[in-house]
Amino acid sequence: MTNETNENNVVIEDMIVAIAQIPQEHWGNLLQIIKLFQDSVNPKPEKAIDPLEASLNMSKEERHRKNQATLALLRHWEEHGDEQEHTETWEYLQKALEENPVSI
Repeated sequence: MTNETNENNVVIEDMIVAIAQIPQEHWGNLLQIIKLFQDSVNPKPEKAIDPLEASLNMSKEERHRKNQATLALLRHWEEHGDEQEHTETWEYLQKALEENPVSI
């Protein structure tokens, strides 16, 4: 791995830790802040980017890094979340995957 990749991994891990320390009832507000930030730093594309297409265009290392960050967040939620929230999240993810199947 390159030094830049290592630095990016550290930043993502720090972000996950920071998010995990925010009470879940404030995550909706945090998401709105993140979306506002994204809008302020990313120019609006003329054409919407398909997330699946974007992920297919990523390097194997980038997909692996993002998958690891997602797994770390899911593990944290599993350890600290409640059963009803887990059920609702699983149902949402399952529906999303049924509508847009993904092959790994």
